[in-house]
Amino acid sequence: MTAPILVLGPYVADQHLGGAPAWSAIGIAYAVGGLAGGLLGARWRPARPMVAAVLFVLLMAPLPALLALPAEVWVLALAGAAAGLQVVVYNVLQTTAIQRNLPERFVARAMSVTMLGSLVGTPLGMGLAGPAAAAFGTGRVLWISAAVAVLATAGTLLVPSVWRIRADTDHSSAALARTDR
Repeated sequence: MTAPILVLGPYVADQHLGGAPAWSAIGIAYAVGGLAGGLLGARWRPARPMVAAVLFVLLMAPLPALLALPAEVWVLALAGAAAGLQVVVYNVLQTTAIQRNLPERFVARAMSVTMLGSLVGTPLGMGLAGPAAAAFGTGRVLWISAAVAVLATAGTLLVPSVWRIRADTDHSSAALARTDR
């Protein structure tokens, strides 16, 4: 979802929005959203953290959709702030859920699988975004990116285990050890 934005966003900004200053404004808004996400993620404790994390993925959809139009820079900046907020809140909630709900001996393995997906998926998506835009059109690729955010959210919310993870349960080794006493 992020890869087409990183590749095609600067192209859209150059072609339709006035170039680097527009893309810089969107990037700054993304960073401000990320900072706000850090503050929110540090304090917010949703009852179902993975449901909340997955729902936050929806905040990624407006940015590629608005780039596909393309919308005004200030609207794109708002969408960029929402996308930055999404990334940080999702990562905080997901990482916390992994650490709280897996036995300690599995945490590193789970985190490495999660990171592998990001470290492989993003560059792969970036490598494919340009050729896909050349073949199908920039707007169409960006619309597909927005649709993937919505469909991935809906599909993930159909997984029962996403709903079973609760903030008030702690299945980590430390918690299990405390209950064994």
